[in-house]
Amino acid sequence: MRILADENMMRRVVAGLRVARHDVRLVRETNPSDPDHDLLELATQERRTLITYDTDYGELVRARGMSAPYGVLLFRIHRDLTRDVVTRFIISSVNSADRWPPGVWTIQIRHSE
Repeated sequence: MRILADENMMRRVVAGLRVARHDVRLVRETNPSDPDHDLLELATQERRTLITYDTDYGELVRARGMSAPYGVLLFRIHRDLTRDVVTRFIISSVNSADRWPPGVWTIQIRHSE
């Protein structure tokens, strides 16, 4: 799966996704501080699914009419969870996303171990 990981995504998640053979571009490495609308366009141009913790992407699509044909995975995760639990949860969610139809948006929520 081709993924654009927003700059707020943990490096350990990106490393785990790369080990799982996903093609991951980390914004922090290639496009730091680019505005969200530019990143959404980049994900579309490069045919990548965007993974993020940032709810602003939903507003861009709703208010500005931008598209995200390769999807957005928005993660809302309880702050008290360990990094290991968060990492495993995000990687397992992404690993299942390649079986979803194109353009799917989802909010993945994890409250407890």
